[in-house]
Amino acid sequence: MSQPTALLRPARSTGLGFILLAAVLWGTIAVTVSGLYRLALLAPVSIGFYRVAFAVPALVLLSLVTRQYQGFQFTRPFLLRSGLMGFALASDQICNFTAIQLVGVSTASLVSLCTAPLLVAVFGALVWREALPPRVYGLLGAALIGTALLVYHPQSSDSAVPISGVVWALGSATSYATILLCSRSLSTMAPPLVSLATSFSFAAVLLLPLAVHTGLVLVLSWQAWSLLVYLGVIATGMAYLLFLLGMRRTPVTIASVVTLLEPFLAVVLAFFLFGEKLTRLGVFGGSLLLLSLGLLPFMLNAGGSQHGYSPEIDR
Repeated sequence: MSQPTALLRPARSTGLGFILLAAVLWGTIAVTVSGLYRLALLAPVSIGFYRVAFAVPALVLLSLVTRQYQGFQFTRPFLLRSGLMGFALASDQICNFTAIQLVGVSTASLVSLCTAPLLVAVFGALVWREALPPRVYGLLGAALIGTALLVYHPQSSDSAVPISGVVWALGSATSYATILLCSRSLSTMAPPLVSLATSFSFAAVLLLPLAVHTGLVLVLSWQAWSLLVYLGVIATGMAYLLFLLGMRRTPVTIASVVTLLEPFLAVVLAFFLFGEKLTRLGVFGGSLLLLSLGLLPFMLNAGGSQHGYSPEIDR
């Protein structure tokens, strides 16, 4: 199997930096989708299809330019993991964009993107035996309490967050956690662009019939098309490339916590662009959630290598 070009080999010190940049790009997705809802009558599945469809040619072209396909063998384990990641990508599009439509950018982003690290920590311990120190479970419990406070609004029935929106956001969290775990496996099996192009192709194939069934809109304004191209090429293709590069050098649980910059940015942008607000109880819950998860890397690093973590994930 051919190795990635030198340009696409992350140094150990830059692994978290790549993931941080990916989180910044992902943080613009929610407000981009919210803007699309204001510009056109697009169903969530249609936006999801356009997102992955625009990402595929960009990823394939870049992989050809960097010769990452040269000598690569499409083995059955690789295709199975790529297919699972493609399914998770397709599921995440539907769940995440539906949640944004029902409960807004702030709540959807905080619930889905802050719950995912909890699932990653649990799945990582079960699948890869990445043992967690006992104190970490206390932080995870605090994060769950923060999530509950974030979505609970006792003032009146009119101000309550629709439970269906929360369920969709939790579905997005589960899909997102699956994507993180698949990225960890794929980062050691193939060049990053090959993994991404294959996984996104699977996602596009899965989403196309659903998008056609729900009414795929083909006539849009240039503003809407511009947002869709940005969503697919930059906020998706480029972001996932950065993330997969970073995953080659970063434990999956740590990576999932670093991406919490995404909901922070999504909430800030939603506040300034769309005037979305959280209740005081929601702000407290979100703060508790983010504080708990923000402390997670320090708790994990305090335990050292005895907890089964290694900074090197190389082939």
